[in-house]
Amino acid sequence: MFTAHGSATEGQPLAATEVKALPMADACLPQAQVAESLAAYNATRPEALQIPLDAAKEFYEEPTRVVNVSIDDVGVKKQKLHRERPRGSDEPPTSQVSPAPTASLPEAETPAKKPRQFVHITIAHVQTTAGWYILNGFGTVSVLRFLVAFLLSNGVLSTHYLQFFVDGQRTLHAAILERLAWLGSKRIILDWVHLKEKCAKELSTILRGSKIRNAVLSRLLTLLWRGRVDAAIAYTARGSKFSF
Repeated sequence: MFTAHGSATEGQPLAATEVKALPMADACLPQAQVAESLAAYNATRPEALQIPLDAAKEFYEEPTRVVNVSIDDVGVKKQKLHRERPRGSDEPPTSQVSPAPTASLPEAETPAKKPRQFVHITIAHVQTTAGWYILNGFGTVSVLRFLVAFLLSNGVLSTHYLQFFVDGQRTLHAAILERLAWLGSKRIILDWVHLKEKCAKELSTILRGSKIRNAVLSRLLTLLWRGRVDAAIAYTARGSKFSF
């Protein structure tokens, strides 16, 4: 697939070929359309829950021109090749079985527990308005190669803007930025679930008691959900001045 589209087998473009995703500006909804939607949204809500109209200048993607990729590593506990046979009717009655010794082994003779073994794979959920597909493989780099080949084969790499939804795993962010550095136009978004978890965790380290933590978290998430990042930063900057 890479050779057919003028790319190296590692998924990087060859020197004679340059593949670029759709620029962000070409995948953006018209500002007037966004402003109209914001005005309609604000008309039915109190001032504290409104979205500033200047938010229309931000990037709101046109759904038909965007590829959304949700990617994450998944760890699964390794299963045993053989399970212990359950006690069956062919075993001697309980009364004929010698009782197990009750005395514990000396501390020095206690067998060490074996560390759990896990199988790690990477999953990527690829979605456009035309449908969705799931890719999986061993490691982020491998799946990113699959992703590029998949986008090339469907003819959307140069016609769509690429955005990733990820958790806070730094190695995952680094892999995307490094392996797709040649692509240029793309963005990485911290998904909402992990953003909430991160906010809750950080607030727990600076606020004493769950009551005030939950109150601050609720207000903070309200601002973030509406895209009011500056207001959220200003709110958390109050620090010790929180009062309820």
